[in-house]
Order: sequence, then structure tokens, then C-alpha cells
Amino acid sequence: METAKLRNDIDRMRETLESRDGELERALNPFIEALVQEQSMTIESQKEENLLLQNQISEIKKESAQLQFLILQANKKVATLQEEVGDYTFAK
Repeated sequence: METAKLRNDIDRMRETLESRDGELERALNPFIEALVQEQSMTIESQKEENLLLQNQISEIKKESAQLQFLILQANKKVATLQEEVGDYTFAK
């Protein structure tokens, strides 16, 4: 008799826990789904920003290489002119 009562108590406790578990799951699922959606949007936004920044970095690297080339060319022209005309410095 005592065993049957304990088993009934255990069964009621199990049902109560399962019921509360279901309630908790129903209450938290919309919140969790909203967080997942927000995180996904944030990740996509960050990917787009990263791509934009990577493109800007690539453009800056190209421009830097072009400027370095132009500086090198200008230095060569200056050296050539100095050889042809001479290196004049103005004294104060």
C-alpha cells in the first residue's frame, strides 16, 4: 500500500515536471527564436561590412602601389635631371 502511494506520488511529480517543462519550453521558444534571428541578421550585416572593408583595403593597396610606382618614377627623373643639369642647392 505504501509502495503504491509512493509510486503515485512519483507519477504525479513526473507529470508536474513534464507539464512545467512544456510550459517553460513554450514560453522560451519565441524568445530564443527572436535571439537566433537577431544573431543571424547581425552576422549577415557584419559579413557585408567586412566585405565592404576588404574591398576598400584592396583599393587602398592598389592606390598605394600606384603611388609607390609614381614616386619611384619621379625619383628616377630627378636623378636623371641632376645628372644632366647638376645638383644645385641654394645657400642662404
